[in-house]
Amino acid sequence: MERRPWLGALAIDGAAVLLFAVGGRNSHDGDASVAAILGTAAPFLIGLACGTAAVVALRRSPLSWIGGLTVWAATLVIGMVLRRFAWDRGTALSFVIVAAIALGAMFFGWRALWASIGSRRAVRSPRPPTAAES
Repeated sequence: MERRPWLGALAIDGAAVLLFAVGGRNSHDGDASVAAILGTAAPFLIGLACGTAAVVALRRSPLSWIGGLTVWAATLVIGMVLRRFAWDRGTALSFVIVAAIALGAMFFGWRALWASIGSRRAVRSPRPPTAAES
């Protein structure tokens, strides 16, 4: 079976977008129904899908920093454009800044953790490297 790390990355990033929407709705005493949360998250989820598609098309690792940057930028920019023009919702500068920081922290946070775990696994090899691996 072919490995598809972008599916896992898409799922984790999607969960981050949903968490961002839940936090926003809760902090503004908004409707916390599933429909309301999905309505808030929808433009950003579309941006996330576009960013992930770009990463896959460019053959970048979705787990890398450049892959994360691509996905984060697409999620933010496309999400804000759709929110403003397709959803007719506000995009005040303060909201753009908060969204950029929150989504960036979540998108890059799990990638940093992933890189840290991966580097620890590489260091803790059960045997010394062979001549071919050195």
